[in-house]
Amino acid sequence: MNIINESELLEAIRYECFKAKGQKNFAKLKTLSESALSQVLNSKRKPTDAMVKAAGYELRYVKVGS
Repeated sequence: MNIINESELLEAIRYECFKAKGQKNFAKLKTLSESALSQVLNSKRKPTDAMVKAAGYELRYVKVGS
């Protein structure tokens, strides 16, 4: 299992937007809100579970420490 942080997740979402030839196309392709995606990419809000999944990741909580 690979663990990534939020900035790495944002880079993955940006890369998916690049592959889709723009965030508008990516949002339409993955049925995401264009405005919410824009806010996430501009660090105005946290990514939704749907955005995490659209970038090819799965949200899991990991217990740190013993």
